[in-house]
Amino acid sequence: MPDDVSDDAFERKLFGRAGIAPGQRWRVEADWADLARELKHAPEL
Repeated sequence: MPDDVSDDAFERKLFGRAGIAPGQRWRVEADWADLARELKHAPEL
């Protein structure tokens, strides 16, 4: 790591979109509990 890179610049490189509020996503996330129930009752392939 070069000495002339500040901590703030380093964090921006690592975490890029730090201004996005926690929990906000670009896409809707799957309902994992519903998916697990469906897979539990799915017929074997």
